[in-house]
Amino acid sequence: MKKCFQYLILFPLMVCVLSFFASCGSSGGGGGDAPGEPKPASLSLGLSQITINSDNSDSAVVTATVLDKSNAVISGVTVKFNSSGGQLSSPSVDTDENGGASVTFKSGTADRSNQIVSVTATVAGLDSRQVPVQVIGTTIELFTDTADIEVGGNDTAVLTITLEDAGEIAIFDAPVTITAKPEGVASLSQYMGNTDVTGDLDVYVTGRGAGDVTVTVESMGAIATQAYTVGVVGSVFGISSPAQDSVSLPTNTDLTIKIETPDQSVVQISATFGTLTGTLGTGQVIREPVSGASTTVTFGSDVVGLATIQVSDVDNPSITDSLQVAVSAPSREASQLSLQSSASVVALSLGPLSNSVTLEATVKNRSGQVVGGAPVVFSIIGATGGGETISPVIVYTDSSGVATSALTSGSLSTDGDGLIVTANVVGMPAVQDSINLIIGGTAGSVVLGYATESDDTDTTYTLPMSVMVSDSNGNPVAGAVVALGIWPSRYAKSGWCEDCILATCFFKNEDVNKNLILDPGEDVNRDKKLTPPNSAAGTVPEMVTTDENGVANFELYYLKKYALWIEAEIRASTMVLGTETQSICKFWLPGDPYPLAPSPFN
Repeated sequence: MKKCFQYLILFPLMVCVLSFFASCGSSGGGGGDAPGEPKPASLSLGLSQITINSDNSDSAVVTATVLDKSNAVISGVTVKFNSSGGQLSSPSVDTDENGGASVTFKSGTADRSNQIVSVTATVAGLDSRQVPVQVIGTTIELFTDTADIEVGGNDTAVLTITLEDAGEIAIFDAPVTITAKPEGVASLSQYMGNTDVTGDLDVYVTGRGAGDVTVTVESMGAIATQAYTVGVVGSVFGISSPAQDSVSLPTNTDLTIKIETPDQSVVQISATFGTLTGTLGTGQVIREPVSGASTTVTFGSDVVGLATIQVSDVDNPSITDSLQVAVSAPSREASQLSLQSSASVVALSLGPLSNSVTLEATVKNRSGQVVGGAPVVFSIIGATGGGETISPVIVYTDSSGVATSALTSGSLSTDGDGLIVTANVVGMPAVQDSINLIIGGTAGSVVLGYATESDDTDTTYTLPMSVMVSDSNGNPVAGAVVALGIWPSRYAKSGWCEDCILATCFFKNEDVNKNLILDPGEDVNRDKKLTPPNSAAGTVPEMVTTDENGVANFELYYLKKYALWIEAEIRASTMVLGTETQSICKFWLPGDPYPLAPSPFN
């Protein structure tokens, strides 16, 4: 009876347990998976574009799509991304309601090489997928001063290598490999190197044996070639004397030019000014018959300037060579000297801080032509004894007739009259000029200012400016005539992206002596012109007159293309209490940076 009672109690309990497991088994739908959670079965990758630029200026959208075994989209699945280069906007993204997970791929700024980058997507439980993206746009540009070289250690060609990304922004410290094939024809000054801050690398090519040679340059996934012809001495067409690419010449003096003509019968010689003299006649353009392997002509000029002499094969005008001649009057013709300074007031030099002004003496002859090679001596009259100095004391004028020195102030101030700085040609005391300089700021002053915003038209900006003149007591000087001048002191090469500057390089104006002539050694970037043009800084009135408050208002006009890329140097000078006072204001031309066109100097 007792056992029967136990069975009666256990039987309903067993029925409940069995019913529970039966219900669990029937509700799972197979395999024990939770209801409503599909399992990822496939992964695919797609691209919005297959190529992007190497300057980080554009992007490709990489989209991973996750489907289940029924090819239905699955949301909420985590997709992990990685790439072999460039940069991704995120390392992982969950799929949306369309089953897609997207990231943005850009080239980045760390590596601007031309390359193929693999982007990989991974989902747990599935095989990963890859898609290639091509990064393009980085280029190598080559410039050589000559493609013809004679065998010998003294005859070389300069090959300038320039590396830029897709935005034409210079690439700094890029490794470059240079080779010359076939071997034995030419040697290189270096076979590996890195670009400088301007993206340039100079390589010197020297002829070793007669023949044709190709120089190949490789860097950052880009390649370029330059062909050279190497010949024995006298077998390459061109100017062999003078051996330099640029020379100086006094006026009314003959320069003998020797031209190697191994295969030519008639040579044409031209000059931008001056006179050429050959066996058959004279002029700015002459033709000279060839007898033997060389011919000579003479060049002379009675005017100063930078002349370009070009020689070419009449039968094949593409074969040319050129020479630059800086013509100036001889020093014996010096008859007038003009002395100027970069400022009329210079602050005291105290402790480790020294202040100085630049002195420029321009020497000319009676005809107003600049005189080169003239020795100019600078001196101080009325020194304070505070240690002011001029260095160097004696300077020879360059081909533009300018001798440059500097006066450094001492520790004592001058009075209102200042001190006198004199410059004269050595041995010619009558050829001299003097200026007054004030040390310590006891004289009156002229100050420049400009607005914070500019007005614009379709192509130009207008920037309101003002100049204020006061005497040594700070009182306004009314009716003061202020002379104005403007000069582009520096220029910039740069690239922009969204809210940040990628890279900015600043360069001084190549026209060092401000004579608007391309003098020897001034063409730093080798584009065969002065950079930047003097008009890039804009225009200001030649003169303005102050009102009763000592203020004169004027406007600076400049082209939009140069906004933000040019540093303008505006000079204002006037006579205050009998002393010329000068002020210099430097600033980068303002403009709207967005959208910003590329630098006109890239």
